Amino acid sequence: MNDISNIEELKKAHIAHSFLTDAHFFIEKVRVFREHDATKRTSLVAKLVIDALMSCECSLKSLFASTSQLSAEDTFKKIKKEFKHDIGMLSDEFTDLPLSATENILVRKYSDAGVKIRYSSELFIVCDYAELLRTESDIQFTSDVESEIFAIAEKLYEKAYETYKQNYPDISATLKGQGELQRFINQLRNI
Repeated sequence: MNDISNIEELKKAHIAHSFLTDAHFFIEKVRVFREHDATKRTSLVAKLVIDALMSCECSLKSLFASTSQLSAEDTFKKIKKEFKHDIGMLSDEFTDLPLSATENILVRKYSDAGVKIRYSSELFIVCDYAELLRTESDIQFTSDVESEIFAIAEKLYEKAYETYKQNYPDISATLKGQGELQRFINQLRNI
Protein backbone atom coordinates (compact mmCIF):
# COMPACT_ATOMS: atom_id res chain seq x y z
CA MET A 1 0.00 0.00 0.00
CA ASN A 2 1.33 3.40 -0.97
CA ASP A 3 1.21 6.38 1.38
CA ILE A 4 -1.34 8.65 -0.26
CA SER A 5 -0.75 11.35 2.34
CA ASN A 6 2.51 11.82 0.38
CA ILE A 7 1.69 14.26 -2.43
CA GLU A 8 3.85 12.34 -4.94
CA GLU A 9 1.83 9.18 -4.30
CA LEU A 10 -1.41 11.13 -4.53
CA LYS A 11 -0.29 12.44 -7.93
CA LYS A 12 0.55 8.93 -9.14
CA ALA A 13 -2.79 7.71 -7.81
CA HIS A 14 -4.48 10.37 -9.90
CA ILE A 15 -2.60 9.31 -13.04
CA ALA A 16 -3.38 5.63 -12.41
CA HIS A 17 -7.05 6.37 -11.74
CA SER A 18 -7.38 8.45 -14.88
CA PHE A 19 -6.09 5.61 -17.08
CA LEU A 20 -8.15 3.07 -15.13
CA THR A 21 -11.29 5.11 -15.78
CA ASP A 22 -10.50 5.23 -19.50
CA ALA A 23 -9.88 1.47 -19.58
CA HIS A 24 -13.26 0.89 -17.95
CA PHE A 25 -14.98 3.23 -20.40
CA PHE A 26 -13.61 1.31 -23.41
CA ILE A 27 -14.63 -2.05 -21.93
CA GLU A 28 -18.15 -0.83 -21.22
CA LYS A 29 -18.47 0.64 -24.71
CA VAL A 30 -17.56 -2.72 -26.25
CA ARG A 31 -19.86 -4.56 -23.84
CA VAL A 32 -22.86 -2.40 -24.79
CA PHE A 33 -22.37 -3.08 -28.50
CA ARG A 34 -21.87 -6.79 -27.87
CA GLU A 35 -25.02 -7.02 -25.74
CA HIS A 36 -27.07 -5.40 -28.48
CA ASP A 37 -25.73 -7.85 -31.04
CA ALA A 38 -24.27 -5.09 -33.15
CA THR A 39 -21.19 -7.15 -33.96
CA LYS A 40 -22.43 -8.58 -37.24
CA ARG A 41 -20.83 -5.82 -39.36
CA THR A 42 -17.14 -6.51 -39.93
CA SER A 43 -16.27 -2.83 -39.84
CA LEU A 44 -17.92 -2.45 -36.45
CA VAL A 45 -16.14 -5.56 -35.15
CA ALA A 46 -12.84 -3.99 -36.20
CA LYS A 47 -13.67 -0.80 -34.30
CA LEU A 48 -14.68 -2.80 -31.23
CA VAL A 49 -11.37 -4.69 -31.35
CA ILE A 50 -9.53 -1.37 -31.44
CA ASP A 51 -11.59 -0.10 -28.48
CA ALA A 52 -10.79 -3.29 -26.55
CA LEU A 53 -7.12 -2.75 -27.38
CA MET A 54 -7.41 0.84 -26.12
CA SER A 55 -8.73 -0.61 -22.87
CA CYS A 56 -5.69 -2.92 -22.71
CA GLU A 57 -3.39 0.04 -23.27
CA CYS A 58 -5.09 2.17 -20.61
CA SER A 59 -5.09 -0.71 -18.10
CA LEU A 60 -1.37 -1.24 -18.61
CA LYS A 61 -0.70 2.49 -18.20
CA SER A 62 -2.74 2.51 -14.98
CA LEU A 63 -0.84 -0.54 -13.76
CA PHE A 64 2.45 1.17 -14.53
CA ALA A 65 1.45 4.37 -12.71
CA SER A 66 0.23 2.36 -9.70
CA THR A 67 3.54 0.52 -9.37
CA SER A 68 6.07 3.04 -10.65
CA GLN A 69 9.02 3.95 -8.45
CA LEU A 70 9.54 7.12 -10.50
CA SER A 71 8.25 10.54 -9.49
CA ALA A 72 4.72 11.30 -10.64
CA GLU A 73 5.97 13.67 -13.34
CA ASP A 74 8.55 11.16 -14.63
CA THR A 75 5.91 8.41 -14.54
CA PHE A 76 3.62 10.50 -16.73
CA LYS A 77 6.43 11.49 -19.09
CA LYS A 78 7.44 7.86 -19.54
CA ILE A 79 3.84 6.88 -20.29
CA LYS A 80 3.35 9.72 -22.76
CA LYS A 81 6.74 9.97 -24.46
CA GLU A 82 8.25 6.47 -24.23
CA PHE A 83 5.36 4.02 -24.14
CA LYS A 84 3.03 6.11 -26.28
CA HIS A 85 0.59 3.49 -27.62
CA ASP A 86 2.98 0.53 -27.57
CA ILE A 87 1.20 -2.28 -25.73
CA GLY A 88 4.21 -4.55 -26.24
CA MET A 89 6.57 -2.10 -24.55
CA LEU A 90 4.07 -1.58 -21.73
CA SER A 91 3.62 -5.33 -21.29
CA ASP A 92 7.37 -5.80 -21.05
CA GLU A 93 7.34 -3.76 -17.82
CA PHE A 94 5.54 -6.57 -15.98
CA THR A 95 6.30 -10.19 -15.21
CA ASP A 96 2.96 -11.03 -13.63
CA LEU A 97 0.36 -10.14 -16.24
CA PRO A 98 -2.60 -12.55 -16.27
CA LEU A 99 -2.08 -13.46 -19.93
CA SER A 100 -1.02 -16.69 -21.55
CA ALA A 101 1.81 -16.57 -24.09
CA THR A 102 -0.76 -16.95 -26.89
CA GLU A 103 -2.87 -14.06 -25.56
CA ASN A 104 0.21 -11.88 -25.23
CA ILE A 105 1.19 -12.55 -28.86
CA LEU A 106 -2.38 -11.95 -30.06
CA VAL A 107 -2.81 -8.62 -28.28
CA ARG A 108 0.59 -7.40 -29.52
CA LYS A 109 -0.17 -8.37 -33.12
CA TYR A 110 -3.51 -6.61 -33.19
CA SER A 111 -2.26 -3.64 -31.21
CA ASP A 112 0.59 -2.98 -33.62
CA ALA A 113 -1.78 -2.98 -36.57
CA GLY A 114 -4.63 -1.15 -34.89
CA VAL A 115 -2.62 1.77 -33.54
CA LYS A 116 -0.92 2.35 -36.86
CA ILE A 117 -4.26 2.52 -38.64
CA ARG A 118 -6.18 4.24 -35.82
CA TYR A 119 -4.17 7.42 -36.31
CA SER A 120 -3.96 7.20 -40.09
CA SER A 121 -5.48 9.94 -42.22
CA GLU A 122 -6.71 7.20 -44.56
CA LEU A 123 -9.13 6.10 -41.86
CA PHE A 124 -11.19 9.24 -42.42
CA ILE A 125 -11.37 8.60 -46.15
CA VAL A 126 -12.06 4.85 -46.20
CA CYS A 127 -15.53 3.75 -45.18
CA ASP A 128 -14.64 0.15 -44.37
CA TYR A 129 -12.29 0.16 -41.39
CA ALA A 130 -11.93 -3.62 -41.41
CA GLU A 131 -10.93 -3.61 -45.08
CA LEU A 132 -8.31 -0.95 -44.40
CA LEU A 133 -6.88 -3.07 -41.59
CA ARG A 134 -6.89 -6.20 -43.77
CA THR A 135 -5.13 -4.34 -46.58
CA GLU A 136 -2.56 -2.62 -44.39
CA SER A 137 -1.87 -5.41 -41.91
CA ASP A 138 -3.15 -8.68 -43.33
CA ILE A 139 -5.38 -9.10 -40.27
CA GLN A 140 -8.86 -10.57 -40.35
CA PHE A 141 -11.43 -9.22 -37.92
CA THR A 142 -14.05 -11.70 -36.82
CA SER A 143 -16.38 -11.97 -33.86
CA ASP A 144 -14.09 -14.68 -32.45
CA VAL A 145 -11.09 -12.35 -32.53
CA GLU A 146 -13.19 -9.60 -30.99
CA SER A 147 -14.23 -11.97 -28.18
CA GLU A 148 -10.63 -13.00 -27.53
CA ILE A 149 -9.35 -9.42 -27.41
CA PHE A 150 -12.29 -8.40 -25.21
CA ALA A 151 -11.46 -11.22 -22.75
CA ILE A 152 -7.83 -10.04 -22.66
CA ALA A 153 -8.99 -6.46 -22.03
CA GLU A 154 -11.12 -7.65 -19.12
CA LYS A 155 -8.19 -9.56 -17.60
CA LEU A 156 -5.87 -6.57 -17.85
CA TYR A 157 -8.50 -4.22 -16.46
CA GLU A 158 -9.09 -6.53 -13.49
CA LYS A 159 -5.33 -6.68 -12.81
CA ALA A 160 -5.01 -2.88 -13.03
CA TYR A 161 -8.08 -2.38 -10.84
CA GLU A 162 -6.89 -4.80 -8.15
CA THR A 163 -3.41 -3.26 -8.14
CA TYR A 164 -4.85 0.24 -7.91
CA LYS A 165 -7.15 -0.71 -5.02
CA GLN A 166 -4.29 -2.50 -3.25
CA ASN A 167 -1.92 0.46 -3.59
CA TYR A 168 -4.48 3.21 -3.05
CA PRO A 169 -7.28 1.69 -0.93
CA ASP A 170 -8.67 4.88 0.57
CA ILE A 171 -7.88 7.58 -1.96
CA SER A 172 -11.32 9.15 -1.63
CA ALA A 173 -10.67 9.91 2.04
CA THR A 174 -7.57 11.94 1.23
CA LEU A 175 -8.60 15.48 0.46
CA LYS A 176 -5.56 17.26 1.81
CA GLY A 177 -3.16 18.39 -0.86
CA GLN A 178 -5.93 18.94 -3.41
CA GLY A 179 -4.63 22.39 -4.38
CA GLU A 180 -1.19 21.01 -5.13
CA LEU A 181 -2.74 18.08 -6.97
CA GLN A 182 -4.75 20.46 -9.15
CA ARG A 183 -1.59 22.43 -10.00
CA PHE A 184 0.11 19.15 -10.94
CA ILE A 185 -2.79 18.17 -13.19
CA ASN A 186 -2.54 21.53 -14.93
CA GLN A 187 1.22 20.99 -15.42
CA LEU A 188 0.56 17.58 -17.02
CA ARG A 189 -1.37 19.28 -19.80
CA ASN A 190 1.87 20.96 -20.89
CA ILE A 191 3.97 17.78 -21.03
